[in-house]
Amino acid sequence: MSAAARNRTGTVAPAFERLDADDLPGLLGLERHGFGPGERWSADSWRAELAGPGRLCLGLRGGDGLVAAGIIGVLFEDAELLRIVVAPPARGRRVATGLLAGLMAAAAGRGAERMLLDVRRDNGAALALYGRAGFIRIAVRENYYGPGADALVLEAAVRPRGSAAGAAEGGRP
Repeated sequence: MSAAARNRTGTVAPAFERLDADDLPGLLGLERHGFGPGERWSADSWRAELAGPGRLCLGLRGGDGLVAAGIIGVLFEDAELLRIVVAPPARGRRVATGLLAGLMAAAAGRGAERMLLDVRRDNGAALALYGRAGFIRIAVRENYYGPGADALVLEAAVRPRGSAAGAAEGGRP
């Protein structure tokens, strides 16, 4: 993985960096490995999201290029997690946990008070990640991902890193 910094517990935390349209090839590579053909974002979709107002995309590079990425949109007090994906070899190493924490802190730093997201009801790994981060279900979107593939709408409060609550939840000052 790329450059890293020691966190408050002395362990090495990955250093996420801001991504832009120049990172499109790596983002499309993550899409191929992270999503089925019907769920992948196209190059045009990624370009539009990266250029959208209030957007922030963070990623992590490894020896083979981009290994994780996530993108949020912030509008007033609401942030939306639009996408998060980790390459298969980097899964199970808490990369998504760190990336989500960084995106939530960035959203708070931009004035958001809460983050919303949609997740497939049958995506157990993602639901576990979001549950650990404090997300709760607020709605169901039936057939959102296609017939029989419902989306759960989740919400969590966001706090800047270094706040009393953020530090207690593993944030860095």
